[in-house]
Amino acid sequence: LFHIISNLNFPREFFFGEDTFDMETEGTFFRSRLTSTQKEKKPSEFTKNMTVLIRDFLEDYIDFPKVPKKPMINNNHSIEELAYRVRQELGLSDKPVNNILRLLEEQGFVVSLISNKMDKVDAFSSQTKINGNIYYTVVLEGEEYSYYRQQFSIAHELGHWV
Repeated sequence: LFHIISNLNFPREFFFGEDTFDMETEGTFFRSRLTSTQKEKKPSEFTKNMTVLIRDFLEDYIDFPKVPKKPMINNNHSIEELAYRVRQELGLSDKPVNNILRLLEEQGFVVSLISNKMDKVDAFSSQTKINGNIYYTVVLEGEEYSYYRQQFSIAHELGHWV
């Protein structure tokens, strides 16, 4: 542990301080194969929670952007209208998005690329509230993502946020 603290130059208090957080989640949206079980999803859920805890800790040191407000949605909106409203909220034109990972990070989303060796979980996302701070986290599981698959997976998880 001391090697980790030294090599990462992370504050010692993060590892040895008492847990002083209150965490609530609205549930996690998993993009996984139909045969995956809750037991197989547990390591990914744990990783997501740790990612959000680290982000919350870093809020004291870094001025991150805040996630934009979700667009108001009702059943009368078409998919095209929803896409247009989301693009407006995110400050986008009608041109293709070259790097959706960068876009979401610039918008305040927490994006994490991990490898827990989970064969049946591709990506997942969740809104989490810690100590009054609200985060929306998108996690990609695995190492074999092509650029296009990564773009698709992140866009899919953005759809869960909407």
